[in-house]
Amino acid sequence: MDILTREGPAPAAGPIADLGAGNGWLAFRLAKADYHTLAVDASLDEEWGLGMAERYYLPSVPLRLAQGDLEYPPLQTGQLALILFNASLHYAADLENTLRRSARALQPGGRIIILDTPVARQPRPGTGQGDRHLGRRELHEALLAAGLSPRWVIVRRGARWWLYQANSWLRQAPRFAFPLIIADPLP
Repeated sequence: MDILTREGPAPAAGPIADLGAGNGWLAFRLAKADYHTLAVDASLDEEWGLGMAERYYLPSVPLRLAQGDLEYPPLQTGQLALILFNASLHYAADLENTLRRSARALQPGGRIIILDTPVARQPRPGTGQGDRHLGRRELHEALLAAGLSPRWVIVRRGARWWLYQANSWLRQAPRFAFPLIIADPLP
């Protein structure tokens, strides 16, 4: 929410979409902040998917829900001021085309924000649940190929994150980060 306050867009700029919204917790917070928000997820599950958002969030905020695929989102061309990939982009099998399709849905001046997606030096498998750790170069090149200019923002993490990183280093486990990426369409 702090990033949106600093970087925009403001709620008046137009509708926004949370792609891979899961149970819609971020979409709910955005709707509470007066954004016209669409939460898109493939799952209608009552615990982890949009079923939970329908049950818990819809009675209190005007939040729109749509079942849809992350790689082929149900979005119209040129309609959105912002698209968020919150802990979801690492599930896309075809990263470049997912970003390209999403970028088409942006209105002039719109942007994409990617957060809570694991990024490592090199791409590698994730948890075995259809996810993976994106490679830094892989993600950067996919954003450029999709017609987007990425800006990598440093996120300050707390002591627990640094303890986790130190533990990973001691175990010689592969490390990764959760960068925040703001991507604007190339001119």
